[in-house]
Parts: sequence; C-alpha cells; structure tokens
Amino acid sequence: MSAKADVQRCADMLKKAGSDTEKFAALLMVTKLVNAADCGEEERKQLFDAIGFKYLLRMLGSPAPPGCPPELFRSIALTILSCFSQDESVSGSPAMAEAVPLICDVLREASGDEEQLVMLSDGYQCLEAAARAGGPARAALLAAAPVTLLVDVICSTLCGAEAAWRLLRRLLRAERAAVWRGRPELFTRLMRSLTMDLQLEETEQRWTLCADLRVALLSAPEPLPESEPDQWRRPLLDALLTMLTSRLTAQQRGPVLLLTAAVVEVLGVRHTALEPDRQRQLVMVYTNLFCIEIRMGLEDRTLAQAVKHSELLTSSFLVLEKMFEMLIGESPIEFDAKQRQQLIVAMRGACGAVITFLTAVMKEDAPELSRTQTMFIYSCIRVALAWLAEETAYPDEVLHLVPFLLRMCTETFEMRRQQSAAAAAAEVPDLLRMLLPALCHLTADDRARYVLLMLDCDQTLIEYFHHRWELAAPLLSQPRPAAQLDDPPSEPVQALTTVCGCLMNIVVMEADRVTASSEFLSLQRFLVQQLAGVDGSHLLLRSNLTVLGLLLLHRHAAAARQHQTELVRFAQAAVRFLWDAHNVDDSLNQQSVVVATRYRGVWDDLKELWFLGLQVLSQLAAEVDWLAEFILDSGWVTEIVRMFGSVRFGYAEESVIKAFEGFLVSLARASPAALEAVKAADGEKVCRTHRMRELAALVKK
Repeated sequence: MSAKADVQRCADMLKKAGSDTEKFAALLMVTKLVNAADCGEEERKQLFDAIGFKYLLRMLGSPAPPGCPPELFRSIALTILSCFSQDESVSGSPAMAEAVPLICDVLREASGDEEQLVMLSDGYQCLEAAARAGGPARAALLAAAPVTLLVDVICSTLCGAEAAWRLLRRLLRAERAAVWRGRPELFTRLMRSLTMDLQLEETEQRWTLCADLRVALLSAPEPLPESEPDQWRRPLLDALLTMLTSRLTAQQRGPVLLLTAAVVEVLGVRHTALEPDRQRQLVMVYTNLFCIEIRMGLEDRTLAQAVKHSELLTSSFLVLEKMFEMLIGESPIEFDAKQRQQLIVAMRGACGAVITFLTAVMKEDAPELSRTQTMFIYSCIRVALAWLAEETAYPDEVLHLVPFLLRMCTETFEMRRQQSAAAAAAEVPDLLRMLLPALCHLTADDRARYVLLMLDCDQTLIEYFHHRWELAAPLLSQPRPAAQLDDPPSEPVQALTTVCGCLMNIVVMEADRVTASSEFLSLQRFLVQQLAGVDGSHLLLRSNLTVLGLLLLHRHAAAARQHQTELVRFAQAAVRFLWDAHNVDDSLNQQSVVVATRYRGVWDDLKELWFLGLQVLSQLAAEVDWLAEFILDSGWVTEIVRMFGSVRFGYAEESVIKAFEGFLVSLARASPAALEAVKAADGEKVCRTHRMRELAALVKK
C-alpha cells in the first residue's frame, strides 16, 4: 500500500473515532503505519487535521487513559506535535501558544532519565519551533517562564541539557535582556556554569563554549546583576587572557576574539575583577590582536571581500571605539610610556587601514549596496569618526574622504528623521551625531572647513541643531537633580552642546558667509527667543547657547540694534552667565578673585567660552547703544570694580584681569556714563593696584 493510501486510511480512522480513547487507539496505529519521512506537506496536513490540535492539547494536559503509562501518553503527544511543528502554519498558530505552557509543564515534571531522552528532545523541538515562529507562540513561551527550567537543566547537566541550551540560545538571540526580566540571578547562575566549563574544557569544545558564552553575555540584563568577581567575571577574564596569549589557529581565533569583544561591550575596558598588571596585559594583548584583525580584514580588500568577515571586523571596530573612550576618559588605565606608545601605534595603523578602505569604497563604482554592505560601511565610519575626534592634524587622505563621510552621515540623519525613533535606532546609527566631535576639529582647520562649506555643512548643522533641540526640549526646561549636577550631561544635551561648538567655529572664522546667511539669522532669532527657557542647571549648554547667540548677534548687528523684549531677556541671560563666573566670596578667606563654586566642575569646558563671550559682549556694547546702557543699569560695572578693589595685587589671574579690563575699556569708550561709574567706584585705585594701564588712561582723562 502506498504512503498516500496509508495516510488516507489513518485519517479516516481518526475521524471516525467516537471518544478520546478510540482516538488514542487510532493514533497508535498511525505511528505503526505511517513513516513521517514518506509524507509530503499535503499528507502531513491531512493527518494533522484529522488528529486535531485540540486533542493534542488534551493529551498534554489530561490524565492518561486506563492502562496507559502517563509518560507514554504525553510522549506520544509530543512526538506527534514535534513532527508537525516544523510547519509554520502549526508553529505559528494560536493553538501552539496554548500548547507551550503545557509542554513546559511536561518538561518540568520529567525526571531527566535516559529513558525520557526522546520525550525531552521532542518537547524542546516543539518549543524551538514556537520561539522560531515568533508572535503569540513566542510570547506564550516567555510568559511560561521556561528560562528557570532551561538554566536548571543546563547548569545541572541533566539529560537534555544540549537541547535545553539550544532553545535558550535561540531565546537569548531573539529577546536578549528581556529573557532575564525579573530573574537576573539566573543570568549570574548561567554565566557561572558556562565560565566554569570554559576553564575546565581543554578540547575543541572550548571554542564552542566561547560562542555560547558570547550569546549569554550579550543578553546581560541592565544594569548588570551584582555578583562577586569570583563567581564569573574573574574566571572569565583569566580564561580569556590564557587563550589570547596561547597559539591560536585561524579557526580558534575568531570565537575567542568575538567573546572578547562581547566582554568589552558588556563590562567595558576597565576590568576591576583583575589585578592592575593582569588588566593592563589583557587590554594590551586584545587591542593589538583586534588591530591586526582589522588590517588583515581591510588592507587590499574590496567591499565584497571584507563583508565576508563582517562579524569579526565590526566587533573589532567596537573594541577600538571603547579604547578611544577609555584613553580620553577621566580615569584611563595607567599604562607606562612604552605600553601607551605601542597601543597608539597599533590603533593608528588599524584606523589608517579603515580610512584607506573607505577611500577605496568611495571610489568604487558599485551597484546598489545590500543592507549587509551598508551596515558594514556604517561600522567602518563609526570607528573612523572615533579616531578623527581625537586627531587634530589631518593628512590629505582624510580631507579627501571628508565629502564621503559627510554625505553618509547626512544620509543617516535624513533616514532617521523619516523613521520612528525606535525603528531608526534599531536599524540606522546616528552617524552625524558621531561626526560632531570630529567636526569640532575639522571646522577649525582652514582646509577642511573649506571642503565642508562647499558641501553646505553649515546648513546641515543648523538642521541637526533644530532636530536635536526637539529631542532635548523636555529636559531643558527642567532642573537637573542636585545629585547629578557633577555628572556629565545627558546624551541629548551633550549633542546640542557639541553642535554649538561646531557652529561657533564657522561663525567666528567665516564672517562674510554667516553675515549673508538667512539660515544663521534665523538661528540667531531662535536662540534669542529660547535661551531664557533653558534651566540654569544645564550650565554647559546654556553657556554654549549664550556665546553662540552673542556671536550671531555680532554678525547680524542690525538685528541687535532693535530694542526687542526677547533681546533684553537674552542680554540678561548673557550678562548673568558672565557675571556669575567669578567672585571673591567663594575663595579661601575671601581674599582672591576665583571661579565661582557652581562653575568649577565644568570650568575646563567653560573657560574659553567665558573669555570669548566677554570679548564679543564688549564688541556688541560698542555697536548697540541700548546694550551699553543696559549693562550699566544692571550694576555689573560697579560690581566688577568693587570685586577687584577688595583684593590685593597677585590675588587674581592675570588673564582674568586683562579680560575684565578690556571689557570695561570698551564700555567706557561706548558710554560716558559707564566711565563715570568706574570712577565713582574708585576705579583709579583699582587700576593702580592691578596695573590696568589702558583703563587707567581713560579714567585719568
């Protein structure tokens, strides 16, 4: 009899069954008469429809018929369901979502004996199909909380551990940290078990364990669960150092480096679990290996060739980015001079290979890029931008690449604007945001700025400023919590601050272009209107906005001559920023002119802004009649003279004295009333004490 005839006969028997007992008997006949390998899709569907999903659900959740062992009853149900679950119509159906918790219950109750291996395998196969199908089936799988069961089986190396890990690995790849929600201790337990296996394993299985650990580590919940270093961090790092310093074949190097990159991504470069010497050794070893990997993967390679190794290369790029962040951070690892030089040479070599590769890609007359190729190029650009952000002198090769970098970064900006924020973040990196630190240097370089302005980079920056303002606006009107005032600004606020720096370079160095630009005039009006709404606790951003606004007012002085309400409020904010920066009260024994306490935490970033702002305000006071009168009416002139009059010579920085002297000279020349105010505050004595010769000449007149 043919397979088709057997299927038809069994289907008829199943349909004619009048009770569950009769259907079970017919089902036993199916297992004897039908070979799954001989059934096509049509035959499988015919059989499954005859059996019915509801009957299988009852088999999984109901007692076995009299005389039938419960294990056998459920085992048959799982065998049948695993056979059909490979069809998407079955694995993705609502009924599969109902079956998932029942299957989990069966697996929990299993003893883990070898005799139950087939049942366990079938059960995990069904759950894998549910995970693969997604939708309601995967949601039901996560709701059934099988993670506890899976970790128990894996860590206890019970029968079925391999199948359990296969399912967990699929869940971790799909759901990442969401799998551990509410159960972070399970993550720690799994990492401890896998790390112990990695330490003990000396066969080829070790490289498979590297891949498993990487999957687990990349699913780490945030924040990372607290645990003792000895539980898994230190053993993992020790094992990595041992493997990275041993002789690795090409096949072994990949899994170890991928795991290392995951460690860097999750734990960072600084590993407090290790002793300082071993930490430095680990970082030195893997940085050099990743740099070599980048050069091997990119030098003399086409885009198509390089993409074949994209997983390892993009992981290498990530490590380099983290290394740049660490080296310029507040507390970098303390390498000795030789080690630091070795790192810099290796990293520059790797970044040079990236720049050369991108230059070749730019010149390729390639057809439309695939998504994989596009994302790989984005990864190359990311690490290139991280490097350019730290360099201040650019070779010709970099300048030739600037148009390509700006075009790609602008394209991602436009793509993100057109998509929802969540979708954009998942698919397209904000390369323009990553370009900003490099643009701070590039816009200060005459050759690079010329190239950028030929490409209308200033218009792109203004558009990006407004885009970022919309994202940051809800934060700007709210005061920062007192406990966070010494912390770095949030990312949206930091991005706005960096855009301001790029725009200031252009405003200062390209006077004619800015003066003739309607876009810059609109930006000036926007700043004048919005500054007052930015809470004073965002000190660094307010300072940047203030000085940028002053610079734009100077370039568009005609607009500043109008005595508008918005301009008065802006002038109040500008004067307050400059006035509050120095005083005597915050000094020891109140005997020196010092930076105000509120400004000290960010003074390294504010210092140049303050000097520039005071200089520009001096120029504006000479150009705008009402502004000089406004400053005088504020009482600041008198307060400056009194402040210096209260301290002896040498108790104020010379650069601060010169800055204030220049400001007072400009005001005195612009306004006779300002000169009289200086005299009335005993300005002549102050000029003698602090050797303000230029101001003294005006006072004596």
